[in-house]
Amino acid sequence: MICRPTETCYVYGQNDGQWEMLPSLPNPLCGPAVTLDDKDSLYVLGGYDLLSGHALFRNDFLQLDDLTSKKWTKLKNTFNINNKSQAISPRARALLVTCGNDIIPPDGGLFACGGYTKSSSGELIPVAEILSYDKSTKQWTYLTDIPNLKKLNIIAVDNNILIISDKMKSDNPDEEDQFIPVSKYDLINRKWLMLNQTEISNIPIEETKTD
Repeated sequence: MICRPTETCYVYGQNDGQWEMLPSLPNPLCGPAVTLDDKDSLYVLGGYDLLSGHALFRNDFLQLDDLTSKKWTKLKNTFNINNKSQAISPRARALLVTCGNDIIPPDGGLFACGGYTKSSSGELIPVAEILSYDKSTKQWTYLTDIPNLKKLNIIAVDNNILIISDKMKSDNPDEEDQFIPVSKYDLINRKWLMLNQTEISNIPIEETKTD
C-alpha cells in the first residue's frame, strides 16, 4: 500500500451515515495526529508531505473551529522551556488527545504524545515529547519525555493514563498479538506510574520554567 499525502478532509455523520467534505488542509499530509473536542473543533498536528520523493515532516498545529467553518486556522506551535522558546518537534503518527476543563481549566485542552520523525541521516526516530495545550491561553507546555521510546511502541490513553506498550507477536497464528505495558503516565497529576515495566509511586513532578 502506497501512502500519498492529501489535503482532502471528510467527516462521517453517524446519524445519517453520510460522508461530508470539509475545507482542504493548507498542505497535503500523511499521518497527522487528529482529534475532535466536545465543541466540534477539529485539531490537526504534524504529519509529513512528500517533496521530490523525500518526506518533509511538519509541526503545524491547525484548527477547524467547528465543522461548519470554511477555513483552517494555524495556531501557535511553540512552547517555552527554561525561558527559551522552542518549536514543537516535527512528527507524524503522534497521539493527540482532547481533555475537559476538569483536567486543564477553565476551557479544557489537548495532550500531544509521541510520534516519529526523520533524522538528518534519513533514519526514522521516535519523538519522546509529551506536551499539553491550554485552549484558554493558547499556550503549549512541555511536560516530560517518554523514556526509552521505540518506533514500534504503541501509545494509548485509558482513564487519563497514558500507556506505552510493546507489541508481542504470537507464534500461534490463531492467537492475537499481546500488548505489554512498559510505561504509564498520569496526565492529571503529571507523574509517571510505571517505568520500564516497574510500578513506581511518589515520583515528584518535574517543574519547568515558563514565561
